[in-house]
Amino acid sequence: MRRILLTVLWIAVLLFAVQIVYFVFFSTKPLKYNEGAPLAAVRVPVDVKNVSCLTNDGDIWIGTNGNGIYRYDVIGSNAKPVEVPDELKKADIRSLAADRYGRLWVGTARSGLFVRNGSEWKHVGSTERIPAIRVSPVDGAVALATNFGVVVYNAETDTWTEFGPTIVQPTSLAFDAKGNLFAGTSCHGIFVLKRSDTGNFSVGKQIPAPRRYGPGSASNVSPVPLDSCGEGLPSNQINALLVGSDGTVWAGTSAGLAWSRNNGETWTFLRGRDYGDKMRGLFAGTPHGWKELPRIRFGELLPEDHVSLLTEDEAGTLWVGTSSLGCVALKPSSLYQTTLPKNDDPASQQNFLTEIAAESSRFHGTKADRIVGMTPLSGTKILVAPSSGSFETMECPGVQQEIKPSSKPERTSPKQAFPTSYVTKSVDKTSEKAEYPNVVFLGEDRTTSQNWSGKYGKTYALIGGGEMPHDKLIAFDETVCKVRSFVGNVGNRTRPLERVALSHVHHHHDDNSREEQATNGSESLQRSGSSQSPDGRSLTAWSSTGSTVPRTADGQHLWCEIKLNQPGRHELSLCFADPVVENDRVKEVRDFLIEIFPEMPTPKVRIPKNDWQELGKRFDEWATQTEPLVRCRVADFRDGIYERFALTGPGTYMVKIDKNYGRKVDLCAVLIDKTDAADLPEPPIMSSDQSSDNIP
Repeated sequence: MRRILLTVLWIAVLLFAVQIVYFVFFSTKPLKYNEGAPLAAVRVPVDVKNVSCLTNDGDIWIGTNGNGIYRYDVIGSNAKPVEVPDELKKADIRSLAADRYGRLWVGTARSGLFVRNGSEWKHVGSTERIPAIRVSPVDGAVALATNFGVVVYNAETDTWTEFGPTIVQPTSLAFDAKGNLFAGTSCHGIFVLKRSDTGNFSVGKQIPAPRRYGPGSASNVSPVPLDSCGEGLPSNQINALLVGSDGTVWAGTSAGLAWSRNNGETWTFLRGRDYGDKMRGLFAGTPHGWKELPRIRFGELLPEDHVSLLTEDEAGTLWVGTSSLGCVALKPSSLYQTTLPKNDDPASQQNFLTEIAAESSRFHGTKADRIVGMTPLSGTKILVAPSSGSFETMECPGVQQEIKPSSKPERTSPKQAFPTSYVTKSVDKTSEKAEYPNVVFLGEDRTTSQNWSGKYGKTYALIGGGEMPHDKLIAFDETVCKVRSFVGNVGNRTRPLERVALSHVHHHHDDNSREEQATNGSESLQRSGSSQSPDGRSLTAWSSTGSTVPRTADGQHLWCEIKLNQPGRHELSLCFADPVVENDRVKEVRDFLIEIFPEMPTPKVRIPKNDWQELGKRFDEWATQTEPLVRCRVADFRDGIYERFALTGPGTYMVKIDKNYGRKVDLCAVLIDKTDAADLPEPPIMSSDQSSDNIP
């Protein structure tokens, strides 16, 4: 008996030792997967700070945030500043392109469009943001993506055509070989503008992605696909577009890379390695029966879901830049398989990834960093600008591909030295006869900065955390409206709404008047009771979460309930600012999604008025099954932005601000103006002991 007990004891000790060895040497190490060979990266000794975009037309042009424009000499490996007008010296440059006449087109964040011809400049646009500029390979037409829509310049007739209300918030553009224009948007998918034989454009079709994904009838399960690869666009949030040399249309989205080989008729997508984390972070929990791709197969996926940039080198290699994990180089033909993946079909997805692994020549970037600029050099080389500030040349070592000669047209003299100036039209407001519920997106205001006083909020102005730990009402007329804010649910839990001070550092401004506006903005916030730092430039806001919720969680969202008590039109302005700058660069990228819904039907079970956790959970659940009245996206807003809407009363609207797989949502102010009333009286100013916490 004693021998049996000793044997059992030794077996128990041995099993315990095996567990210890496994825990120490195996369980703490992630499973390895083949992500391809590292790219051959060579650091370029170029001292240019705050790079924002690159382009190559024989000369390499570098745009910056508030640091001007540089011309880069590849042979000499140096960058020289370009003489620019005063308005451009401190401008945040968002896009660069050169036309067939050698003119340089420059799009900014707040000051519109500038064109350079030789050493002379002309301010062609007004005050809008221009995130993308592209030149047609057919007739030299120039397309602009502005915050008012797409604008196309006909170089032959010196005329502009605007596609304003149709294409909302365009972010990226790409011409195909026939001169047709693909326009990607912030949250409405892709639009195709067909070119006629006379060079005119018309909106051909919209290519949308589903708002929600799910197996069978569970259409409300997820805002992103459940699969690692499949059919269709994976997201309506288009960040980058490219038409490859073989005619393939590539789309970089917030949920992976998509491509079409038949001019946008059908699409296939491939996602990033964080797709499984997003499934586990869904509001309602991981879908029943869902299984993640085996980790050993992650090498065939992208480094992450969020694709921010696309470019192609002369050998036809596709380069994919991400928002935080560097770049990856792909052989496009490896993705053109005969067995394409099907949605909700794991077997076809596994077969597709197996074929990719057999055919692809995959390389990954050497840095985990946000890529802010990529442009091709000669052969298989490209120039990459990470957000950390150090330039690198990258190439695919040992790739045997045919290098196609450049097909750049010869430069000629334009009929006019500069294009005619243009003025974009603002969106029309709702009709006087419109009835509740009715919402129209009026666009965004990027020029006011924080100096909203006298322009917005004459009827109602509520500052988030203006007198922390309370909010601050500085203008109110509760006979017109009431506002209350709360947060949603995530992972069957919620945190209360926080009131925070944002450390505010004014980064760069587009002209001298912006400095004055910034000062006035601080005074306006001080008048409103906003908490101030010693330098007088702190901002306060409502915050949806702290650092406890992972980025890959579907929430926690911030909600605003807006009750309009009077009929007619009201203008709603939501103020956002992202002032966190560290070492002369933005510390983190903020990217929110705004959806406005009508009032939620009365629930069968009564919710106590102050039970914010249950209220947030009910609203999140309801929103997954309800189509919003309007949708827009908020990005690139560190010096302040106002998202503007026209609302028709009386009635209640629910505004959902989705953190969009970021860290949190910060909302600085809710401002409302009764727009169809003549000569509204000046609103009263609340005393310092009054706050919005008394609002039911």
